[in-house]
Amino acid sequence: MQGWQKARLDNYLSPDAIINTSERPSFSTGAAMLGEMLLHWPELAALICVNDELAAGVLFECQRRHLSVSGKLAVAGFDDLDVARVCYPALTSVRIPYHQMGQEAAALILRQLASDEVAGMALALYFQLQKRQST
Repeated sequence: MQGWQKARLDNYLSPDAIINTSERPSFSTGAAMLGEMLLHWPELAALICVNDELAAGVLFECQRRHLSVSGKLAVAGFDDLDVARVCYPALTSVRIPYHQMGQEAAALILRQLASDEVAGMALALYFQLQKRQST
């Protein structure tokens, strides 16, 4: 969130182009949130969702409203779930190395339990952008 807001500020844009919800991320939540986003930002050209379920819900709602995805609105998600590859148009997504994150976290815990110094240690794990037809 901080990176998003900093990037927007660095480009002289409002950092407030965010909608949060307490609803569980789902296809239905994504579909419902599209209307709210279009009310706030009728000129909306791109939408990045925190996971692929929300993004797919947005995609389905765009189809219901006859909004051209990638033509009128680009949509992307996170997680690179199977639904991202099989929906139409295929959903651009960010693949996060969750397995590697778990391995690294476990290794750090084991080092800390063995009394090795790990305080303040930072790891760089890299994501992969899976560019598809939705953007």
